[in-house]
Amino acid sequence: MTNGAGSGGALNPWASAWRKPRATILDLLWRKDRRGLFLLAAASGATLLLEALQSHYLHWLATLTMGLVFAPLVGLLQLWLSGALGAWAGRRLGGHASAADVRLAFAWSWLPYALSAALLAAGVVVFRQDVLSPPVQMPMALLTIALSLASFVMAVRMIGAIQDFGLLRSVANVMAPTIIVAVLALLVRVLLYQPFSIPAGSMQPALLVGDLVYADKLAYGLSRHSFPFALSFNGRFWPAEPRRGDIAIFASPDGTGTVYAKRIVGLPGETVEMKRGVLIIDGSEVARASAGSFETRAAGGGLQSAPAFRETLPGGFTYTVLDSEIDGPLDTVGPFQVPAGSYFVLGDHRDNSLDSRSREFGFVPFDNLIGRVAVVYFSADEVARDVPASAAFDNVRWHRIGFRPH
Repeated sequence: MTNGAGSGGALNPWASAWRKPRATILDLLWRKDRRGLFLLAAASGATLLLEALQSHYLHWLATLTMGLVFAPLVGLLQLWLSGALGAWAGRRLGGHASAADVRLAFAWSWLPYALSAALLAAGVVVFRQDVLSPPVQMPMALLTIALSLASFVMAVRMIGAIQDFGLLRSVANVMAPTIIVAVLALLVRVLLYQPFSIPAGSMQPALLVGDLVYADKLAYGLSRHSFPFALSFNGRFWPAEPRRGDIAIFASPDGTGTVYAKRIVGLPGETVEMKRGVLIIDGSEVARASAGSFETRAAGGGLQSAPAFRETLPGGFTYTVLDSEIDGPLDTVGPFQVPAGSYFVLGDHRDNSLDSRSREFGFVPFDNLIGRVAVVYFSADEVARDVPASAAFDNVRWHRIGFRPH
């Protein structure tokens, strides 16, 4: 390996990497100069997080703070994986660079992300919650894409230099870590846990609007609805029967593709009905006791109090339901005979739920089940436009993070 600086002395990588990426990385390797890796990794992590965290459920200052605080952790993890996977893939392509050298090349190829992170952070500070509006998001997205392309070109040239690869093998080596991580993430999403957001209040108080949850995919096995792409087959792999009381994630029975979260209360072959808000299964009333009240958010954004009750299903499973309207339209319905291979589902907020009480919604076939809600991994109320910076984190429901709904 020759000195990339040539006779002109050491290169300044912060400037030369943009124009001479090959010479820059060879010079850094020749001088064994590994300074700047932490800063470059943090810049890449900040870009990833600032893009991912922008949401109507996070105050602009919370987005900025969380993005910058956790950037080093995310960036260093990304750098470690890129080095390990890039070296492994490079060896299979005929290269001999070590993980440390590959890590150095990837880190300096992320130099455009330093500019990208600065632009994203400035955009959040200047536009605040308006950073989510299309007139602001579109130019910022275009700038980020342009800088990402610059980073990719730099990575191809740097990896090609240290591995002594041509263009095609360099591209393959650069893309390999991303492809491997994406495949592993897809396998986890398909086979194990899939994230979902809760956009409506039909499952209050167990699930709140703004909850982000993971669904356990193996709880019921995998069907065609378990995959993020269209597959045409019937039945399930590794089928497991749902339990009464489960909060299930499932594809809409009407075939529209809408995904719902509801509680399973009626099993195949049972008769389910409701009389004046009381759930009846196979002719026996489900035990129901007053549990005070619960504050829910009304359609206009204000809070209103709804009477709460503890229901105990056959088998002893207990949970809280809300009944905000005495003798509401769906408080007396049925009886319904649950067909074989299907389930009767209800929302816990009984007067604010489209569920199996409606004949337009109907029963949920076993094959439509996607998974059982396992845990809330983040939760926040939507941010009002006039919230001051001093209350940036007030809408985050810290106590619900890690909560297991039941």
